[in-house]
Amino acid sequence: MNMPGTYWIHMATLQLFGESNLGFRIVDLLFLCITLFAGGKILKPFGITSILLFVISFASIHLSGGEVAMGERDFFMIACISVSIWLFLNAQKKFYFLNLFLSGIFLGYATGIKPTGILFFILLCGALFLSQKDDHKKMLKGTLFITIGYLFFPALFVLWIVDKGGLSSFLDMLIHYLPIFNKGAKNSIFTLISTIWRTPVGILLVFFILSIPFLKELIHDNSKKRIINLLILSGILFSLMHYLVQGTDFYYHLYPLYFFSSVFLSIIIYYLLRSDDKRIKLFGFLMIISWMCILDLFTIPTIVKKANPINQYDRQVAEQPAMIQEIVDKLKKDSIHEHEKVQVFDELGGGPNVLLELHADIPTRFLQEVHFTEMEWKGVFPPYLQSLWDEFIFGLYAHKPRYTVMFKSSYFYLNKASNEGEKIELNHFIKEYYRPIAETEKYIIYKVKDF
Repeated sequence: MNMPGTYWIHMATLQLFGESNLGFRIVDLLFLCITLFAGGKILKPFGITSILLFVISFASIHLSGGEVAMGERDFFMIACISVSIWLFLNAQKKFYFLNLFLSGIFLGYATGIKPTGILFFILLCGALFLSQKDDHKKMLKGTLFITIGYLFFPALFVLWIVDKGGLSSFLDMLIHYLPIFNKGAKNSIFTLISTIWRTPVGILLVFFILSIPFLKELIHDNSKKRIINLLILSGILFSLMHYLVQGTDFYYHLYPLYFFSSVFLSIIIYYLLRSDDKRIKLFGFLMIISWMCILDLFTIPTIVKKANPINQYDRQVAEQPAMIQEIVDKLKKDSIHEHEKVQVFDELGGGPNVLLELHADIPTRFLQEVHFTEMEWKGVFPPYLQSLWDEFIFGLYAHKPRYTVMFKSSYFYLNKASNEGEKIELNHFIKEYYRPIAETEKYIIYKVKDF
């Protein structure tokens, strides 16, 4: 589910850049730069080659995801986590308590984007214990400071939700809706694991396995680099947990794995290239060249608007801005007013952008029908979900929107609704009260018959 941290970023984007695709891209690139900066700081002890390799790796992976990878929650999340880890490591050198507090602040914001951020809080607390195990007093004080920082933004988010009068609805979704959603939307463990192997992470895991015989120096390194090595390696394991816990094979759930794997590759290359054995050095150079060629296989198709394993380039996605503008223009031509009620059925096809550009209102509290269709329930809804559907459909009857926009990618149009009852009820509502005023191969615009 979307958490307040995501909304704050999007609201700030609108405040700074207005309703602009360019503004969204700028913010996306800003978070990319933050992640690259933090990753570079983490890798500073390993030299410029490792830093550049990380920058090229993570930036290429993100940008090769194309438009659909822009501004994803896990991408925003890993920017905060990367800064948190850099500050945590910086605390070992100077301003111990201040850096731990700030580290907690960023990690708390990451948790405000996705609750799985708590996994990385546990990771840093474990690292703090290991780094200060000989000084219990300093360890306890450090744990206190990072915890206070960690709780800052979650507390702020709760106060914001209370101020907006949404606490009861938020808790209702968290307690009742989220478990139902997770049950209905989960993929099998086989699907989740096989998805990893189709991404850059799968290739990096192969590189890691091939490198094991040559990493004696990394394994026995007792310098200050050791805590970085352990933290990044643990980060890979916790990122895997972050992915598996969510239970769906969306590529953007792999962003923490993209980050930690890219950093770990750079660390491995550092040890390979500084080896006295020329064969190991050669292996390191060959690994870099192979990885650059593999990255090309991801980035070049995106540049020429073709599909790649993590960017299933879709013509509909590419043409979406023009289609949305077309719908907006047609509704404006029909003399729609600001704050007119409009219902969109689009299954994540860009419908909210139509509402945003029109400054339209929605007739119920449900922005989209995705709450009832994305889970692909078959048969009777669970009682709680049925109560939400009843609230939605009766709300449409009670507060009929003047316009209804049906994207032809919607599950309702494609007859893929989760059960027969909801499909019949919605079709009856539209047929009884609406007439089509525009239709193309991608959408239908209906207008209520009373007007």
